[in-house]
Amino acid sequence: MTSKQENLGALTFGLDIGIASVGWAVLGENRIIDLGVRCFDKAETAKEGESLNLARRSARLLRRRLRRRAWRLTKLARLLKREGVITDANLFKRKIEKNAPVSKSSWQLRVDALDRQLTAEEWARVIYHLCKHRGFHWISRAEEKAAEGDSKSEGGKVK
Repeated sequence: MTSKQENLGALTFGLDIGIASVGWAVLGENRIIDLGVRCFDKAETAKEGESLNLARRSARLLRRRLRRRAWRLTKLARLLKREGVITDANLFKRKIEKNAPVSKSSWQLRVDALDRQLTAEEWARVIYHLCKHRGFHWISRAEEKAAEGDSKSEGGKVK
């Protein structure tokens, strides 16, 4: 059994990859050898146009954020104990007992710190509160430059 092999010379392969199709072509030096397209369903919901993986991704990001915050607070508690600010690293994990006197809120302690020096435990509670509720907003450099150039925008430099 013999097969005829044709020497096609140099070949060029081209792909056009979209969100619902893949187009392809094989080009010879002087002609189109073959081409085609493969279509498939979009990976999004028909009604809203959202990603099918949106729920899983959102849950994963939430778990990651909570795990990082818990680890940050654990490291902070260990640091405060190591530096002698508090005596027990589990101070912040204790539940408030029903008959125990109600201590001041972290917000009230932050206000009080403007007028008086806080005790070591109060200071530790304020630092823990700040670390627990710190904010972070990521902005790309391109968005930042666009926000600075736009006079109507609220982003960019603090006014």
